[in-house]
Amino acid sequence: VVTFTTIGYGDLSPSTTPGKVFAIVFSLFGVAIVGVALGIVGEMVVKAQEEAASKLKEEGKKRMMAMIKNRREKAKDSDAIRPNNEQEKTLWDDVFGLIKADGALLVLIVLCAIGIGHLEGWPLIDSLYYCAITTTTIGYGDLSPQGEGTRLFAVVFLPLAVVVLTKVLGGVASLYIDRKTRKAEKEFLNRELTLADLVAMDEDGDGSVHMGEFLSFMLVAMQKVSAEDIQELNELFRSLDADGGGTLQKEDLMILAQRKSNESLGELA
Repeated sequence: VVTFTTIGYGDLSPSTTPGKVFAIVFSLFGVAIVGVALGIVGEMVVKAQEEAASKLKEEGKKRMMAMIKNRREKAKDSDAIRPNNEQEKTLWDDVFGLIKADGALLVLIVLCAIGIGHLEGWPLIDSLYYCAITTTTIGYGDLSPQGEGTRLFAVVFLPLAVVVLTKVLGGVASLYIDRKTRKAEKEFLNRELTLADLVAMDEDGDGSVHMGEFLSFMLVAMQKVSAEDIQELNELFRSLDADGGGTLQKEDLMILAQRKSNESLGELA
């Protein structure tokens, strides 16, 4: 627990080479798991706040998993013939991709730690151990630079190392949340449409759903925009539709310009 939470009291630390090797793996993977857990907890907190903020948002969130689109046989066939590695990418694939993208910075951090260890006369395994324990902010205190030069170098190295690892761990947490969001949206789009959905989409109550109503419903249900945003855009459209024809044309602009001109003349009069 002291290691996972990066507290590092310093009263217990590995002293053997196998123990230090295990600590390298244990600290990196353990803190990464904590990062994912924090991402899950953060997601739960945000979700709870959104549910409490508005009943409309709560209904939109529940509809995230509702049925709103018929599965097409063509899409099924397409998925069936698609190779498995293209159809589904695991979380670890994304994590390794993230590490690969930041590989240059991670290698730089390791090389800096090895450089400090070389100047301090540490074995290679101790240098790697120092790198892992330091960048994860565990800091048992059993290894630290003692020379004046290495301590001055550590002034630059320590913030850089912590920032780089924090960026990577934050990316891991973001990957988990993004994957869960994409999965929910995919299931949302592949469910069947229900009569209740049609009723909810039919904003004008004419018994049919046109594309604008469908898009509005989908965007709100998928939480791309809020219902208030849609309402404001609808009001903006109606204010620009000067002739009330349901479309925007150059005649509408001419009418609006004429109204503005008349208002200006009225104010002068």
